[in-house]
Amino acid sequence: MPGLVNSSPYDLGWAVQIKPRALAKERGGLLRFEAAREWIQREVDRLIQLVSGQPAHAVALQDGGAMVDHLHRELDDAAFERVRSELFE
Repeated sequence: MPGLVNSSPYDLGWAVQIKPRALAKERGGLLRFEAAREWIQREVDRLIQLVSGQPAHAVALQDGGAMVDHLHRELDDAAFERVRSELFE
């Protein structure tokens, strides 16, 4: 039931569960609180830039924008390739 990842992401919708081998040793490298929020915002801005071909601060939609399901289906080939090569290689 792949739709559970959207309707119940923190309960029934988990697709992957990660069990660290050395959490006590590695937890110092994890981002927390404001640092995590800032990293996520930078990644969102980077995704917007990759999708639109423009800096994130330059993108404005007339309706204010909206989240879409299945973003990969909305991208043209050039934008999909930018996202794939930058984020997944």
